Amino acid sequence: MSTENIKQKSGILTWSEENVKNVPENPGIFILRSSPINGAIVNIGTSTNLRIDLLKCLEEKTFPDVKFFDWYITNTAEEAKSIKKEWDIKYNI
Repeated sequence: MSTENIKQKSGILTWSEENVKNVPENPGIFILRSSPINGAIVNIGTSTNLRIDLLKCLEEKTFPDVKFFDWYITNTAEEAKSIKKEWDIKYNI
C-alpha cells in the first residue's frame, strides 16, 4: 500500500456538515462509509481539494447511504489516484 504518500489522516468521522467544513483544503483521497466498520465502504474518491469535494457530496446527497467518512492528505492528486487504485482492488470497489 502507498501509505508513504499519506501525509495526514483523519480517522473515521460522522458524516455531517460540521465535520466536513473542518476538512483541510488539500489534495487527497476520501472514503465514504455506511458504517464505521472498515468493510462498509460506499465510495473511494480522490480530490485536489478535499473540503470542497466532500461538501459537494454532502450538499448534493450524491451517496445517500453515507453515515461516516475519513480523509487522507497527499502531496498531489496524482498520488491520491495511485492510492485509490490500490484501495479499489483491496476493498473490491
